Amino acid sequence: MNDKSLSFLEKLMSVPSPSGYERDAQEIVRQETEKFCDKVEKDTHGNLISVINPEGKPRVMFSGHIDEIGFMVKYIDENGYIYIAPVGGWDPQISQGQRVIILTQKGPIKGVIGKKPIHLMSNEDRKKVVEIKDQWIDIGARDKEEAEKLVRIGDYIVIDVSFAHLRDDIV
Repeated sequence: MNDKSLSFLEKLMSVPSPSGYERDAQEIVRQETEKFCDKVEKDTHGNLISVINPEGKPRVMFSGHIDEIGFMVKYIDENGYIYIAPVGGWDPQISQGQRVIILTQKGPIKGVIGKKPIHLMSNEDRKKVVEIKDQWIDIGARDKEEAEKLVRIGDYIVIDVSFAHLRDDIV
């Protein structure tokens, strides 16, 4: 991958874009595609459409999602733990221990997804598949009151990912 494409991809991936919260990511794509497209516009559904040679034959379309899987704040318990609802398809088995960013009006709040510790589980509970309803986000709040000063019901949440260069130009 060339440096320009790599830079664009890294910039795009650094912007949170859960379903319903894609505006900033769309703006990055718009700025990039305006450089080489004849027309860039949004339709009535909010989709970004970048067109090269609109009268050309045959017509070819490349389509993709700009949103990412995320969560939404569902409720906050008395201990200040934040319970979540998925936004998009999510495997709850891989969420434990994930670092997250809660997108609040006051700015991003970091947290980590947790669940009941193994040493506090019964043998029967240990055999069960963990469900999203049994997981929460810890933001380090002492209690519900402190958490509610930072986070609101309905705030979006994304996984705190980092851009990683793997071997052989794989990112």
